[in-house]
Amino acid sequence: MQEKSGANLRSSQMLFQNELLETQRLLEDRQMNSLQDFQQEVSRLNRSESLSSLDSLEEEHYQGTTAHNKSPSISSLDESASKNCTRPQSPKKHFNGVCPSAK
Repeated sequence: MQEKSGANLRSSQMLFQNELLETQRLLEDRQMNSLQDFQQEVSRLNRSESLSSLDSLEEEHYQGTTAHNKSPSISSLDESASKNCTRPQSPKKHFNGVCPSAK
């Protein structure tokens, strides 16, 4: 009877060890899959953030370009104002029938 219970004990221990090893292997697989999923998600978020920040930079550049094209700069306004500005001309004084600017 003791031999039988000893054999049962060894058999139970081997079964337990095998189940334990299998459980450990499954846990390692799950952990590896979770880590890979996490790394993929981080990469996806980084790409997404990079693209959105690139998109926003392109949007700002586009808006700046169209705003610049639509509304002239202050310096170009100054130039056009000085070219197109018509100041009232003072009446030319004639001396002896000759215009002073003709001299």
